[in-house]
Amino acid sequence: MRLKWLLAASLYAPLAVCSLAAPAPAGLGTVGGQVLDYKSKPVSGAHVTLQASDGAHLETAETNTQGHFWFPFLPEGQYSVRASDQGRVSEWRQNVWVSPGHQSNVTLHLRRRQKSNVSIAFPPLHRQTT
Repeated sequence: MRLKWLLAASLYAPLAVCSLAAPAPAGLGTVGGQVLDYKSKPVSGAHVTLQASDGAHLETAETNTQGHFWFPFLPEGQYSVRASDQGRVSEWRQNVWVSPGHQSNVTLHLRRRQKSNVSIAFPPLHRQTT
């Protein structure tokens, strides 16, 4: 039993070390954060969109089980971030500054779904007589 544990530990230890986040290359930074619902609970599987202020850089990510997301290896500059999930959206978080070697942290709150009072009426169909 002890031999199996030691064998498993020796096989998985290198994987654990290799899976640690590598530091960003020089001149690049990260935007990371968490998506919360209107009750401030983490939202798993939410879609997060990141866009550079000049509109040239667009990326998407999905939150993990704790609602966390990351956009690594970003050039220095200003970005906007927004989250969405099942029809709920957050406000755009604008002017998020990315600095080389640093992570800018953002918390995005999904708004509560609004009930729609919109009804669509179609005109009655008329048969044409010829």
